[in-house]
Amino acid sequence: MKRLRVLITTGLALLVLALGLTLRDWQQAMDLARSPEPRGPALIMENVRARGFNDQGTPEYWLRALAANRYDQPSPHTLLAMPWLELSQSEQRWQINADHGRVEGENERIVLRGEVQGRRLVPPQPSMELETGQLRYTPSSGEVVAPGNVLIRHEGGSTRAGSLHGRIPDDRVELRGGVETRYVPPS
Repeated sequence: MKRLRVLITTGLALLVLALGLTLRDWQQAMDLARSPEPRGPALIMENVRARGFNDQGTPEYWLRALAANRYDQPSPHTLLAMPWLELSQSEQRWQINADHGRVEGENERIVLRGEVQGRRLVPPQPSMELETGQLRYTPSSGEVVAPGNVLIRHEGGSTRAGSLHGRIPDDRVELRGGVETRYVPPS
C-alpha cells in the first residue's frame, strides 16, 4: 500500500511538472509571437521603380532598386539593394547610387549607405560629383544630410568636409567639419 501511494504521488508530481513545462513553453511561444523582432519580409520585390510626389502632385524623386524587401515590424521600412535615386525638387537634378538603402516608414526618409556616389545632371555644367558613406533624404522637406565624410569634385578641384547639410528646394548646401578645398590651376 505504501508503495502504491509513493507511486501515485510520484506520478502526480511528474504530471504537474510536465504540465508546468508545457505551460511555460506556450508562454514563451506567445511572447515570441508578440515580439517586435522581424520575422521576415512582408513583401519581396525585384527590379523596383518608384516615383515620389509632393502634396501638389509635383514629382520629387525617382527611386529604382535591384531588389526591395518590405518589413512591417518592428517599424515599417523597406530595405533596398543597389538603389538609384534621382532628386528633382529644384532647378537642379541629382542622380545618386549606393550599395544599400532603406526607406523608413511610409517614405518619410530614404537612407543610402555603403559607397554612395552622386552626380549633378541638371545643369550639366559646371559638373559636380559627390562621394560619401551615408546620405539621408527627407522627401517632405527636401532635406539632404551626409553625416560622415564627404568628397565633392567640381570644376577646378575638389572639396572635403566632415558632413553635408542641405535643402534641395533652396539649392542650398552647408559643409561642416574641417572643410578643405583644393583647386587645380588651369594649364
